Amino acid sequence: MTARRFLLTSLLFFSLAFTRLPAQKISFDPAHSEILFTLGDVLHVVHGTFKLQQGDVDLWTVAQVTLQADEAKPLGRMCAFHGQMGMFVRALAYMLSHGSDGMRQASEDAVLNANYVRASLADLMSLPYGNRACMHEVLFDDHWLEGTGVTTLDFAKAMIDEGFHPMTVYFPLVVHGAMLIEPTESESKQSLDQFIASLRGLAEAAKAGAADRFKEAPRFAPRRRLDETKAAREPRLRWQPAAVQKEAAE
Repeated sequence: MTARRFLLTSLLFFSLAFTRLPAQKISFDPAHSEILFTLGDVLHVVHGTFKLQQGDVDLWTVAQVTLQADEAKPLGRMCAFHGQMGMFVRALAYMLSHGSDGMRQASEDAVLNANYVRASLADLMSLPYGNRACMHEVLFDDHWLEGTGVTTLDFAKAMIDEGFHPMTVYFPLVVHGAMLIEPTESESKQSLDQFIASLRGLAEAAKAGAADRFKEAPRFAPRRRLDETKAAREPRLRWQPAAVQKEAAE
């Protein structure tokens, strides 16, 4: 009965995504045009537990473009991309396998893990909105790094040497030097303690003035730090074989 209820709920969710709701007007070009968006443009499927792509917003883009001219006519439906269907199946399978009690437990565990990380690091790392309970993500900023010569990017690169994939950095954009940690529900207390110990060690090293350790990181990864400025200004978007250099005898 639980599986059937989840299946019906999921089907209802997907059917609602195709429903044309009253459009909200958003300024596009005040001089010549305006663009209207519907539900599909703001639909965002959770990407963490269900492993969907970050920022997978354009699932069902249904837009009307109206030209502000004489006898203007809407162009109608412009795009109907149905998203990553394989990811939807994966998400549905996850929900059906866990059931309502399992989904609640997974959600509670994710929130508990995030708050455990917050409480364990709050004395060393600054929280932009105060040390209060969070949901499934805990957000730190770079205020605690002031005067150390270490940036959020430096701190994230140093985490690679500790054996951890860096957290989401510089997002959300409204938080300066943001560090967004999302431990999810699948991490054990042992793995969280190891993660917290590594971050505390890095934070203490940064405050102790070991800036060189961070500027050179990652030191133990197969690839060292890239030149982000050069990569942005001179992007190499496709692989090309190295030019064959002839020997002197040739």
